[in-house]
Amino acid sequence: MIEAVEVVREKDGSFTHPEWEALIDSLGDVEIIPTNIIQLFKKANGCKLQSVSFESTVDEDSPAYEEYVERGNGFSRWELAPPSADAVLLSIHDTEDGPFQLWAVPVVSADSIVGKLAAEYQAHVSARGRPSLMYRAPDSGLETDNFVFVSVRLLEEARKFVAGEVSANA
Repeated sequence: MIEAVEVVREKDGSFTHPEWEALIDSLGDVEIIPTNIIQLFKKANGCKLQSVSFESTVDEDSPAYEEYVERGNGFSRWELAPPSADAVLLSIHDTEDGPFQLWAVPVVSADSIVGKLAAEYQAHVSARGRPSLMYRAPDSGLETDNFVFVSVRLLEEARKFVAGEVSANA
């Protein structure tokens, strides 16, 4: 996942994440980012992109509305509206349809679950020894070997993933 950076907005309220800016700059003078480039970015960063519009988050009596609509002085008073707690801001920019915030939101994939479980397994083996050694799960009378313990964890995580119960930070 792309790493969050400190958001320092320009005077008009705009901001671009350095990695997103590097991607845009590498494309040259284009108005629309090609779909295949967006797909590669999402896959490389394990995220989906989600935009938040000024229009959907700002009331007519707010200071941000007054600044942008009534005075035409930019959108620096528009507050960030992350779609989730772990979202990373890529850009705040003005468009023909008004200002938008573009966010990278982590997604859970089978690869991320397998990676997480592989790391958990490695830590478990490092702490308790080879998979053939017996292990008693905390708060349980069940005694099993490490391989069975980790296999049960894998099945449980797979069930949660299929049911849509796994969060990106799980």
